[in-house]
Amino acid sequence: MNDTNDNTTAPRLPTAAQAVDSLRDCLDTLKVRRFLFGHLHGGRAVCPACGVQIADGRAVASFWQGRRVRCKDCQHYFTAATGTPLCNSKLSGEQIFLLLASSGLNLDNRTAAAVIGLSVSSIRENRQKIEQQLQKEGERDGQN
Repeated sequence: MNDTNDNTTAPRLPTAAQAVDSLRDCLDTLKVRRFLFGHLHGGRAVCPACGVQIADGRAVASFWQGRRVRCKDCQHYFTAATGTPLCNSKLSGEQIFLLLASSGLNLDNRTAAAVIGLSVSSIRENRQKIEQQLQKEGERDGQN
């Protein structure tokens, strides 16, 4: 007697191409923002205008989510991206995260473009911007 049912399919792992195609959808937006903003700000939520640390719990949560916050000391409005390389970026947090990860994995520009959903020229331009920013930060850290 055969216990297998012809109507069922055996479990199958996704192919590498399927995994790459769905990578963008698998990222948690809030976790990606918290990761990026946490690194940019050294884990501290502070006003870029006056340097006062944000203490209100609701404002801190808004800051880490990338939403607009108002400083209670100087009344300045800002987001966690204000004054950072992410300010005025046309890329989403997820795209920047994937761009950084693709560089760390040594993916060529064409493969990175397919994974991230951008043009090859956009990948090239943004990788150059990131490299320039990292150089500036390295030089600044070397001066201290």
